[in-house]
Amino acid sequence: MFGKVALALDRMGLRRVVTTAANLAYSDQGFSVDEQGRWVNAQAGGTIVSLEPHTYSLSNLRERILDEWCYKYTPGPEDIIVDAGAGIGEEALIFSPMVASVVSIEAQPKTYSCLLETVRLSGLKNVRPVFAALADEEGTARIDDAGIASSILSGGGIEVPQITVRSLNLHRIDLLRMNIEGAERLAIYGVPWERVRNAVISCHDFIGVPAKTEVREVLEREGFEIETRQDAPEPWVRDYIYASR
Repeated sequence: MFGKVALALDRMGLRRVVTTAANLAYSDQGFSVDEQGRWVNAQAGGTIVSLEPHTYSLSNLRERILDEWCYKYTPGPEDIIVDAGAGIGEEALIFSPMVASVVSIEAQPKTYSCLLETVRLSGLKNVRPVFAALADEEGTARIDDAGIASSILSGGGIEVPQITVRSLNLHRIDLLRMNIEGAERLAIYGVPWERVRNAVISCHDFIGVPAKTEVREVLEREGFEIETRQDAPEPWVRDYIYASR
């Protein structure tokens, strides 16, 4: 209930009122507004910076992220993770203490600014933020301004750099997490699959972007074993593809 009220008040320009109320409602979290007007949620294990009110505890975030993205494979201390569609850095914050390094890729400029601050304020020394859209070739793309749901498939918005996973020049990828709002249909053709051990790809069929069949065919052709979770309560998780070998 608080989340809906907070969001409504925030959109009325009352963010500082919302932070005061949130500090009273959540004793284990500290809320503030930074000089850019962004929402800052500071907790014992890290700080999350976002464009809208964010009141999830890190324990709840960890439970959700590990369930959704580590269903088939739990990263270890020597692992390298590519976090494509990194958003504001929630996954980076959870993965960072688990692994050797995380490459977090985000293309929406406002969202990327939050990612940078989440990484900085949380002291995530092993996280490398990359400002770029992910696709099948290097160049430029245009991305809209829909917050964490921003996509390069709309054809509008501002111009941003475009890269491939291959252009990261990583000698191996222990887990490739991809949540890029439909552009997975492009990005799968720029991945050095021979260097990837595990992948979780969010196919956006649940919002009308038919990608699941194509993604599955590519992964099977590359020798991965595939699993999905058709019994998951969330429709988006039912369209995740888990690949391992």
